[in-house]
Amino acid sequence: MAREASKITNFVEGGDARRAIPVVSFIARQRDLRELVGEEVSGAAEASIQDTLNLASGRFDKITLEDRNLPQIAHARILKPKDADAERLVEAAFEQTKRVGTQVWDTLLGSEKGTTGADAESFRLTYPFSPAFMDTLVHISSALQRSRTGLKLMGQLLADHRNEIRLGQLIPVGDLYPVIAEGGDKPFTDSLKVVFEAADKLYKTKLRPYLLSSYDITEDDVEQYVNRPEAITDPQRANRCRMFVGDNRLVCTLLLSALAPSVPSLAELTIRRLGALNHGSVLAPIPGAEVGIIKNKVAEWAARFPEIKETGTDANPGVRLELSGVDVDSVIANTQVNDNPGNRVALARRLLSEELGVEHGQLSDQLSFTWRGTSRTAEIVFGNLADEDELPDHDLMPQEDGRWRIAIDLPFDEGEWGPVEDVNRIRRLRERQQGERSRILAWLPAHLSAQRFADFRRLVVIDKALADEHRFDTQYAGHLNADNRSRAKGLLETQREALLKQVKGAFKQAYGLAQKQAADVVPVGCPHPALPH
Repeated sequence: MAREASKITNFVEGGDARRAIPVVSFIARQRDLRELVGEEVSGAAEASIQDTLNLASGRFDKITLEDRNLPQIAHARILKPKDADAERLVEAAFEQTKRVGTQVWDTLLGSEKGTTGADAESFRLTYPFSPAFMDTLVHISSALQRSRTGLKLMGQLLADHRNEIRLGQLIPVGDLYPVIAEGGDKPFTDSLKVVFEAADKLYKTKLRPYLLSSYDITEDDVEQYVNRPEAITDPQRANRCRMFVGDNRLVCTLLLSALAPSVPSLAELTIRRLGALNHGSVLAPIPGAEVGIIKNKVAEWAARFPEIKETGTDANPGVRLELSGVDVDSVIANTQVNDNPGNRVALARRLLSEELGVEHGQLSDQLSFTWRGTSRTAEIVFGNLADEDELPDHDLMPQEDGRWRIAIDLPFDEGEWGPVEDVNRIRRLRERQQGERSRILAWLPAHLSAQRFADFRRLVVIDKALADEHRFDTQYAGHLNADNRSRAKGLLETQREALLKQVKGAFKQAYGLAQKQAADVVPVGCPHPALPH
């Protein structure tokens, strides 16, 4: 946000003609005036304007204010304490902020990636805006054609937060995006305009509506929570609004990372840094557990939006948002015909077979394992145990003498059945086999939550879309040009990987192989496999 001040020196004659009074004027200039010559002016008219500007430029001296001068300017203009008592309170709050932890502190200073970053004194001058926030503000605002300067954006943020922010709290980086997006500012170059428009469309039509629906709130609820929090008397609704605001800040930070990839704090964004840049937005019962919570949120978003991609390693997970502008939803809409019970059962069987190592035999699927030092083989059958038409009694019997048959129920039912009906089916089977030694073992999982089942169905659609390359090019994505088809395919492949990870994790919970989470499985039915004797 470098500014140039031009000095104009004139001489005004006083009563004595031999005396001259110097007058010095400082004129703030945000950009080189040559950049403001629009596309409407061209040819000779443009050349004439450029010549005039070149001629006038020699009459002025320029004082260049660099980005490092911004903390002093911001402090003097809008952040200076009003009196000595206020200054002591701010100083105490800043000292408390310095105790947030080394990793968070380094991220706020912009030095987390090994770069020099800012120092504590610069942070103190811009408090409650972190140096990382200021760096993002400089990069984002410098690309915009605007009537609002960075200082005005900071003032607007302080005004917007006047009902909720308290001394000791920082302005999250994610709060910068809505202020910029709502101002109607447009970038100078056409290439940047495309990126900003793609970000705005993604946020307003997909990301924000999804977050609102996830927490079952409306825009009016959010506006009331931000502007008149005392008017919300329902504590649960207020808590949902608070959680939405925190998630919205994370999403907006991802958008900023796509718009300003040159900002060191936003480049190669990690989950830990994403939380630090919005310190205090996501709360956890155990200090330090925020990273795990944010990681789960990002995994959820990556499974739903192909633009969001998980990166990094398990030890240091990261996230990236890509603004491709490709209409992936239209491709998925063309593939919705594949979302049927047959394909859902087929995909569930395939996933379970791959995870368990089931092999296809001549008479039945088989699972080989070692038990008490002896190699054993069991027969495997998948299906809805409650549905006797799908799995009649004879399908539950071993096909080869001396073997056990393991009936693995699926973690969802297409009809009105549930885990209770599955258990009742096994009980009826045991009653009909009284006096006989049964060699049937049933594994009854919990059911997927509505959200995870929706993710599973989306995985079915994407998996079928990518299974047939010819059909993808001609039928599902035939309305896109060759380049966009390739981009759409890449986005869908990335989303399939995210969905696979999410669905497999939910499957493990359903089958009792991982701790159950209410967001992933329905805590009803048998928590462990049912073992009929």
